[in-house]
This record gives sequence, C-alpha cells and structure tokens, in this order.
Amino acid sequence: MNPTDTPTPQSNQSDMAMPAPEPAAPDAPQSAAPKTKKKFGLPVIVAVVAVVLLGGSAGAYFGVVVPNKPENLLKKSVDNLTQQDSFTAKGKIDVAAEGSNAVVDVNMAHVDSAKKVMLLDMNITVSGIKLPIEVRYVDSTAYVKLGDLSTIKNLVAGYGGSELAPVINEAEKKLSNQWVEIDKTLLSQAASSSGESKCTPEEVTIKTRAALNDTAKLAVDGKNSFYTIKNSSKETVDGAKTTKLELEFDKTKAKDFANKTKELESAKELAKCVDQPSQSTEEALDDEANLTAFNVWIDGSKTIRRFEIKVDSGKDSSKATTTIDMTTVKDAPTVEKPANAKPVMQLYGELMNLYGGGSSQGGGLEDLSSSLSL
Repeated sequence: MNPTDTPTPQSNQSDMAMPAPEPAAPDAPQSAAPKTKKKFGLPVIVAVVAVVLLGGSAGAYFGVVVPNKPENLLKKSVDNLTQQDSFTAKGKIDVAAEGSNAVVDVNMAHVDSAKKVMLLDMNITVSGIKLPIEVRYVDSTAYVKLGDLSTIKNLVAGYGGSELAPVINEAEKKLSNQWVEIDKTLLSQAASSSGESKCTPEEVTIKTRAALNDTAKLAVDGKNSFYTIKNSSKETVDGAKTTKLELEFDKTKAKDFANKTKELESAKELAKCVDQPSQSTEEALDDEANLTAFNVWIDGSKTIRRFEIKVDSGKDSSKATTTIDMTTVKDAPTVEKPANAKPVMQLYGELMNLYGGGSSQGGGLEDLSSSLSL
C-alpha cells in the first residue's frame, strides 16, 4: 500500500468521527453572542436606571424640596404678595391692658391700588362701648358711616346730663347709619392744615404700598435676615391646607435692618410726604416693645392665608399686649360710592343748628360736641 495512501482512510475516519459534534459548532457562536450583548447591555441599562433615578431625584429635590423649604416658601409667598394689586382680609386686633381691653373686629379690609379704591368695615369695642364704622374710598372721595350709636349715646348722656337728652337723641338719629361724604378738596385741606403730609391721601397710599413692598422683599432676600424660622407645621385655614411658619426675631439685627430700609428709594419718596419726621423704626425698637410672636400660614399656591403678630409694650401698670390676627380673603368686594351720602359740611351745619337750638344749656353743649368729635 502506498504510504501516501495511508492517511487518506485515517483522514476519512476522522472525517467520519467529526459529524457528531458538528451540530454543536453553530451553538458556540450563538452562546457567545448573547454573552457579548449582556456584557455591553448591562452597563447601558445601569446607566439608564441611574439617570432616571438620580435625575428624577434631583428633579424632585429642586422642584419640590427646595422651593418648599421654610425659608424659600416664605420668600416666594412674600414675593407673590408684593405682586398683587389688591389685598383683602378679615380678622381681629386685640389690645389687652391692665384693667381695660379694646377689640377691633375687622369684618373686611380691602385695598386695590390699581383701581384706587379702599374699604374698611369694622366694629370697635372699648370697655363695653361699641362703635361700628365703615369707610370707603372711591374716586378720590372718602365716605364714612357710623353704625348703631346707642351705647355711645348712653355714655354721652351720662356726661351731659338729662337736660341734653333731646339734643343727644336728635344727634344720634342724624349720625347713626348715615353715610358722610368727604371730597378730595376737604381731604387735601385736612392734610395740609395738619402739617403732617404734603401729599394727597391717594399719593400716600401708593407710596406707602411701594415702601412696604420693597421693605418686605429686603427682609426675605437672605442677606438682611433678622429672623429665624423656629418651627414649621401643617394646619388648615378656612378649609385650605397650609404650612404654618413660626418666626423669631433678633432685635439687634432688626435695628440694622431698619437703617437699611431708610436707604430704599421708595422709603425716601414716602418720607418726602411727611413734613415733620416721625419716630424712626430704630428708635421705636428701643422702646419697651417686644415682638413676642410672628406666625405666617402659607397655602400650596405660595399665598399667605393668615398672619398673627403679638407685641408686648410698656411695663407694670401700663403693660399691654397687642395681638393682630388676620386671614386673607380671595373674593374681593366691589367698592362703590354709597347711595344717599350726605356732604360732611351739610351734616356739620345740621348738628350746629341742634347745638345752637340748645344754647341755653351752656357749656354742656361744647362738651357734647367734643364727645361726638371723630
């Protein structure tokens, strides 16, 4: 046999032995391919998950957590407040002193700088004496109405004596629930004669609002803070879910802040209206007055829904605590000129005729006039 022919059958045997494993040959690359895909696919999946989780967490943090931090919540709500043209609220002002108490129930307080209107409806109670008052400001004219004056009438009658009873009764009839009109000419004359203002009431209102807005923005800008938020909690105000922030003030830092507010351009403009300089904020802070509480309630739309302020002043027998608790109202009232308003000078003439008719009573009428003066 040719030696060269020997390998041929071996080769053939070998070839015959190989067909069994040949089907597995395609499996090897098939199994290798998925491993390769897993090797590159897993990092991609991990990266995607990381982006979703970390990116989502970052979005949640900067979109929810940061703005809802108490400091940022307060700043945003103050900013929203300063952007509003109108402000409407209701509430109570309580002054508790040694042996006496005064309460002002504010049924409605509304100011709209864009429409240049104002409304104030309140009841004043001092030592059992009640005085309902409503004030409106429309078209540069003020309107004032005194409500039921029966309790005041009884007080005045007690001082004036029984002989003044007829005059007091007639005066009470003319004043109770009667709208009195004070036009812009009289308002300007009253302001100039008092020597306290060089501006019209409308100008004072506009400049005061600008100064208050700038002061509020300065207070919460983070650079001039004179307060800390000592507590934050959840409460409901008029059915709305709110965050209650309890603020604590630093009196020393407040004095520095007061000096900075004087440099505000809006504050300087307001100061030009005042003929005689009033007590500065810094001087007022030196008085025996301490802000013991300042709480703010803010709803989900970053709107201040309620605020409460408590101030202690004086000492010993003259010590008093003033509490201001106001809740904002979303639905603003319509402020219109009241019907059947009587010009103030006409009413003044009618009252003087009453006094003149009873001149025989002597000085008692002057006392009555002083008692009824507003």
